[in-house]
Amino acid sequence: MNKNKALHIFTVLAFSFLLFTNCKESSTVADPDSNTDNNFLYDGKTYSLESGIIYDNGEGTTGFRNYDFILTEKQEDFEDSSEDADINSDYYVYFWLESLGANSFMGGTFNFDDSDEAEASHLYDGALVIIINASEEEFEEHFVTAGSVDVTISGDTYTLDFDVTLNNNKTMVGKFSYDFEIIDETEPLKSATPDSKKHFMNR
Repeated sequence: MNKNKALHIFTVLAFSFLLFTNCKESSTVADPDSNTDNNFLYDGKTYSLESGIIYDNGEGTTGFRNYDFILTEKQEDFEDSSEDADINSDYYVYFWLESLGANSFMGGTFNFDDSDEAEASHLYDGALVIIINASEEEFEEHFVTAGSVDVTISGDTYTLDFDVTLNNNKTMVGKFSYDFEIIDETEPLKSATPDSKKHFMNR
């Protein structure tokens, strides 16, 4: 998946999310004074995160392994590709991360880097965060412009500790630790999941 395709997919998803959330109750917002993990602070509010998925896209930039991390407010059925499938989350966070070495994804610090060539693990410049606020019937879509994501891997558990600046000059700081399911997108002809991903991304 190239940058332009990724941006198109998530722009479409943002508009579709808005349609599904107009009739929902207000977003679940965690206690701003809470020090627990699995949330992020943005624009003075703390938003809780509950679930997530990883899409393994194989080699992205030459010499790098590309993982797409999607962190969601609520549990989602990522395998459900039916047209009637609903999305439960009012907001989500998306990171396109690439680690040095094409054969496997390695933990470490991923610094934002929008250059054509990178010499270390980096946060790809196509990364997005989209926050949906159903109570106000509006959505926000922002791109990362600076900052970093620290990824620690312990067995199936991936911990993302992030502190990034967005294109509206606001920061997003959070931490999410979860036993992610990894969906292999490197062999779409052998996998039953690409349609599910496409369905989720395009609603």
